[in-house]
Amino acid sequence: MKNIFINIFLILSGLLLSCTDVIDVEVPYEGPRLIVEASLDWQKETFGNVQTIRLSELKPYFDSTTPNIVTGASVTVTNNSNNRVVEFIDQNNGDYTTAEFAPVIGQSYTLEVISKGEIYVAEETLTTVVPIKKVDQSTENGFDSNVIEVNIYFDDPVHEENYYLTIFQERKDLLPTLLDVSDEFTNGNEMRIFYEKFNNENTNEKELQPGDIVDIKLYGISK
Repeated sequence: MKNIFINIFLILSGLLLSCTDVIDVEVPYEGPRLIVEASLDWQKETFGNVQTIRLSELKPYFDSTTPNIVTGASVTVTNNSNNRVVEFIDQNNGDYTTAEFAPVIGQSYTLEVISKGEIYVAEETLTTVVPIKKVDQSTENGFDSNVIEVNIYFDDPVHEENYYLTIFQERKDLLPTLLDVSDEFTNGNEMRIFYEKFNNENTNEKELQPGDIVDIKLYGISK
């Protein structure tokens, strides 16, 4: 019996050792590129004057030591109707902030970023959005009938082409979930957007449970 035990142990040891190979993964990297996170949002019941734009740089995937924030840049937003320029002040942590932005629904604005001798320009219009009229939870509207989902409802305006961005974030999660939809097939009707989570060991996310709190934001955006 002792010999049999030793033989089995040696075989199992060989199997375990054969699973310890290291695989090197080469991730392509084309050098630093500027990342601009600029969403000028006017939340209802606020003045909308305080805004933040964040600048960072792309860096190698496995590099966890090099800071990738961008400082020393020039960041401005211009009202294209009256040419009023608002300067965003460098906070030396990648954030550029202002308390002087004047939001106007339907107004177009131009963002200009000057960093390391390069100029980046984008133009967009501040788009309105209808209010959320109802929020509820269910298990029959999502992909899994055993999982709780959160539903929001709102009325899409008639005779308009509309696009929406919804941001859901369960308060225990590090990152939000973003969903964009259009009214191409639901123009003028009630629209429903649902948020559903599944257990994920890789991201440590869990299904929604009674008592969880989910923050929801609905934005009007362009195509």
